[in-house]
Order: sequence, then structure tokens, then C-alpha cells
Amino acid sequence: MAHFKGGLLYFSTSNMSPENSNNKPQNNTLPAASRIKSKKLFDRLFEKGEAIFQPPIRLVFLPIPYNPEEPVKLGVSAPKRRMKRAVDRNRMKRLMREAYRLNKEKLLEHCHKHQKGIAILFISQCNTLPDYSKTEEKIILLLRRLISTHAK
Repeated sequence: MAHFKGGLLYFSTSNMSPENSNNKPQNNTLPAASRIKSKKLFDRLFEKGEAIFQPPIRLVFLPIPYNPEEPVKLGVSAPKRRMKRAVDRNRMKRLMREAYRLNKEKLLEHCHKHQKGIAILFISQCNTLPDYSKTEEKIILLLRRLISTHAK
């Protein structure tokens, strides 16, 4: 989109025009605050967390104190033991993060409704890189099972 301002022509790559600058874009991001960064929390997830397995992805979760801004903390892992090449591990982690990012709404609604916090960790259990559609399908199934398990 192009517009004139101060006698100069500006080109914009965003879909928001200057007239509609008050419109907010859809909030479908994965902010850094919603990621697990604490080694203590990772260790607690592995020690005390419950696991749900939907081949080729394993979900480990642990209830945490409720935080209204970020009720869900996310971690992703692709072990070197399973995937030897770093590019494959990084791609798998990107696929899992993207699938979660696009399908996290029901989990967030559940956490806000019940005032519960949860830390989740997706771990890839495959030796070869699956395509995005298969990864997304498994993430959706895991999130549904997590909501039904976490509701108890």
C-alpha cells in the first residue's frame, strides 16, 4: 500500500492503512514471556510432570501457579539421540511451536476459566522429520487430551 506524507511517497508492507491505525492485529503470537526459560522448571517438568504420548510427540505437563498474563508456559525439545542433524532438530522445534501457536486458544480459555496455570513441554520422539500437517494434527490431539486431563 502506498500513501503520501509530507510530499514523500511511502510504501507499506503491512495490511494496516494509516487511516485504520487504531485497529489491532489479531493476537496470535508466542511471546517470550510464555516460554519456559528456567532450568528449575525444566527439571521439575522431567521429575514430577505427567506425560501424554501421541506418536511421534510426547507432551509433559505440570501445574504451576496461575498468572493471568501468561497462564501457559511452553517448552519444545528435539533430542539429539533421535534426530542427529541440527537442522532437522531446529525444524522440528519450529514446527511444534508453530502448531501450538496457531492452536493454543482453547487451552488458554480453559486456564483462564479455571484460574489454573500449566507448564507444557513438547518432546519430539521421531527419527525423521514429519510434515507440518501431521505435526499439527498430533499437537491438536495432545492439547485436547491435556484439557480433558487438566480439567480434573
